[in-house]
Amino acid sequence: MSEKPILFSTDMVKAIMDGRKTMTRRVIKPQPERIAPDSKNRLPLAFLADGTKWIKPPYQPGDVLWVRETWAVDDNPACVPQYIYKADDGFYPEGGWRPSIHMPREAARLFLTVKEVRVEGLQDITEEDVKAEGVDWLDDACYSNNGWCPSFYDPDSGGSPILRNGFAALWDSINVKRGFSFESNPWVWKISFEVRK
Repeated sequence: MSEKPILFSTDMVKAIMDGRKTMTRRVIKPQPERIAPDSKNRLPLAFLADGTKWIKPPYQPGDVLWVRETWAVDDNPACVPQYIYKADDGFYPEGGWRPSIHMPREAARLFLTVKEVRVEGLQDITEEDVKAEGVDWLDDACYSNNGWCPSFYDPDSGGSPILRNGFAALWDSINVKRGFSFESNPWVWKISFEVRK
């Protein structure tokens, strides 16, 4: 078991704190030519004449992940400096928010235990997994021209959002600029976790 950092957006931190998010997907880098996991849950990058190069998952079951999130330091001279977090919807700090990538370990307040790591194509995500990813039907991503489905009981209502499409929109808002759109269906690590109490 080891301890490692993991980045989450403010919305996903809120979903973790609400108990809605228990899963995340991370792009496998570099993308493998084909998938054939071995007993250690590694992936071959390529089958070469002189052997196979393996890709190890970034996390293993039992690992403890400390969440990096958007943060700041409350430098009130009347008290000891303390950390504040954008996910708490508090006031805007005088010095502005600091990016999650720069959050030190000592500022971490959320810790996750990895339960399972699997490999799958991004588009293999199910509606059940979308919910475990923390996507809620009230999220903006679910309402952004991504396919409404009229309900059986009220076909004229405009329907209900399709959560999978909301996930695709959310994924693209983060990953398109990195070259891994939902449409491109990259191989991903599917990581299940639970919040440590």
